[in-house]
Amino acid sequence: MAERYDVLVIGGGLAGASLAIGLCRQGWRVAIVEKGDYPRDKVCGEFLSPESVGLLSTLGVWSTLKALGPAAIGRARFCSAGGKQIELALPGEGQGVSRRVLDQHLVEHAVSEGAALFCRAEVEVMVPTPTGRTVTLRERGPGGELQRRSLEAGWVIGAYGRRARIDHLLDRPFASLRSPFVGLKRHHRPSPRLGAKLQGHVEIHTFDGGYCGMSFVEGGVVNVCMLLESRVLGELDGSDWSKLQVVLQDRSASLRERWAELEPCGEALAVAQVPFFAKETSKDGVLFVGDAAGVIAPLAGDGQAMALESGLALADLLGPAARTPDPETQARVVSAWDRAFRRRFRARLALAQGLQRQLLQPSRAELVFAVVGALPGAPELLARWTRGKSDQKHGAADTVSGRG
Repeated sequence: MAERYDVLVIGGGLAGASLAIGLCRQGWRVAIVEKGDYPRDKVCGEFLSPESVGLLSTLGVWSTLKALGPAAIGRARFCSAGGKQIELALPGEGQGVSRRVLDQHLVEHAVSEGAALFCRAEVEVMVPTPTGRTVTLRERGPGGELQRRSLEAGWVIGAYGRRARIDHLLDRPFASLRSPFVGLKRHHRPSPRLGAKLQGHVEIHTFDGGYCGMSFVEGGVVNVCMLLESRVLGELDGSDWSKLQVVLQDRSASLRERWAELEPCGEALAVAQVPFFAKETSKDGVLFVGDAAGVIAPLAGDGQAMALESGLALADLLGPAARTPDPETQARVVSAWDRAFRRRFRARLALAQGLQRQLLQPSRAELVFAVVGALPGAPELLARWTRGKSDQKHGAADTVSGRG
C-alpha cells in the first residue's frame, strides 16, 4: 500500500529543502526524494550572496552554518583573457560555504521540521490519480540492493536541479535539446601569497569558450568552479585535471598565474549538458523550483539565492491551497506560480545569460570590460540587476484559497 503525503518534493538540494521547510511549518506532510545521499559534493560555485544569508536565516540554519566558519566575501574581481581587471564591492557581505556542508544542514533541518526523507531513490513511474499522483520509486539499499516503494501525494514538485531523468518522463521540451556547456569543480589549497590575494574576494576569469570562478569556502579551502563550452574539452590530451590546466593557462594569463599557487585537495567533479534553455514552471500539474524552473548563468552569483527564494516563495503560495487539489485549484496554483516566478526571476535570468554570451567571446569580452570599467558605478549596477533584493519578501504576491 502506498504511503500518503500532501506533497512529494523530488530533489533534496537548496530549492527542495527550503520548500519542504516552508511547507512543514504550515502543517503539511512532506516527503523529499533524493537520488543521492548526504553528505555529498555538487558542481557549484559555492558562493552565497548576501541575499542567500538572509534566506538561510529565515529558514533557521544560518546560525549553525556560521559556527562552522564560512569564508566572508565582500568583493568581486573580474579578469579578462587580455589582462583587464574590474573590481567592485558587493552590495553586502557574501559567504563561501561548500555544498557538502550546506545541503546536509538544510535537509537535516527539513527532517527536524517534520519532512520524511528517502535517499538513494529515483522516480521510476508517476501516474495521475483522482487525489493527486502515485509515484513509484526505485531505491538502492545500503548494500546496493534495489527495491521499489510507492508514494501518493496531492502535489508533486520538481526540485531536482538542472536536468534529470524525470524531465524525459514529463516530456519537457528542453530535455531533447543538446547544450554545449560543461561544468567542472575542484577544491584546492592556496599558497600563502594567493590566499592573501583571494581573501574576502570572489574572482571570475573569462577566456575564449568559458570562465572560471574561485573563492574560499570553510576550512581555508578554495573552490575552483568553471563553465566551459564542450569544444574546449576537445583540445585535451587526456582527461585529468592537470591536462585541463594546461589548456586553460594558454587561454588566460590570470589563470596561469593562479594555477601555479593552487594545490588540488579534493575530487574533480563534472556535469555535462548544463541547460540555459527556457523552461516551464510547471508541466502536467507538476510544479518546478530552483534550477528545474530556470538556470541562471553562474557568473551572476545568484543561483543559490534563486533556489532558496523560489522554494520559500512556492511554499508561501502553496500553503493555503487544498492538499488534495481538484482540477480548478491545481490550475489556479499553476497559473499563480508561473506569474510569480516570471515576475521574480525572468529579468535577471535574461540579463545574466546575455552577459554570459558576450564574455564567452574574447573580442566582445574585452569590449565589455573596457566599457563597464570606464563607466562609474556600472559594475555595481550590473551586480544589482542580476541579483535579487536583500530586503525582498520571499512570499509570492499571488495567493490561493480553498484549503481542503
